[in-house]
Amino acid sequence: TSATLSWKIPSGVTSIQTLFNKTSNSTPTVSYDNSVTQKTISSISDGISYFHLRYKNDNNLSAVTHYIIKVDATPPKSFEPKISIVQNRALVTLDAEDSTSGIDFYTLKIDNQQLQKVSIDQIVDGTYLLPYQNEGNHSLIVTAYGKAENQTVATVVFTTPKISIPQIEISSEEKQKGDTVTILGKSEYPNTQVEVLLFMGDEEVGRYTQTTSEDGSFSVVTEKIKKVGVIEVSARSVLGENVSSQLSEKIHLTVSETQFEK
Repeated sequence: TSATLSWKIPSGVTSIQTLFNKTSNSTPTVSYDNSVTQKTISSISDGISYFHLRYKNDNNLSAVTHYIIKVDATPPKSFEPKISIVQNRALVTLDAEDSTSGIDFYTLKIDNQQLQKVSIDQIVDGTYLLPYQNEGNHSLIVTAYGKAENQTVATVVFTTPKISIPQIEISSEEKQKGDTVTILGKSEYPNTQVEVLLFMGDEEVGRYTQTTSEDGSFSVVTEKIKKVGVIEVSARSVLGENVSSQLSEKIHLTVSETQFEK
């Protein structure tokens, strides 16, 4: 809220005239001798102000120079983010106001996750879609930054519902060693990833990632089975980093030795 302005005195200048106000094109009226080369203005109010300066010699006055000063010492107004859930994702309102310089950007922090910066052009109709979160309660800290870097913080708690588990089926529950397995599935989430896992006891014998289609369906063809025994097949929806559903119910697949014709 303070500004120090300085200038050089050209040869022949005997005095100067200054003025500080809120008008962009004013004529200076306060006179000083030519020893004055700077001025400090304190307690400047929010908004746009102007400092006006001109030189004077024995016979003439120079043109006036107008210098703009912008001050915003007031943080954005207090605001209350609101949360709605859309297909397991939280939609948050980002509608803080800064009457002086305007909102520049927001930062979002969910629980102990990495801080995320959201620019104004990423906000659609006053809302922003948060990344997928695991089932449960979450705390969101929203910080609104004005263009003068003032900030206001708000906190909201929201609950993410259980992530839907995909359904899977296989064409046959009996296979021979060396066969492949086709696994068909359906998820509630279009254009997202699913993960299909195959276990024989405690040993993982296959893991396949697939992207669902527009209607949520997917299919996986495994590599050739190399072991004999019972394989447990299950799947889960993967909506983001470390964000996934529980595993589906296991389908048991029996693999026998290859039968050669006599």
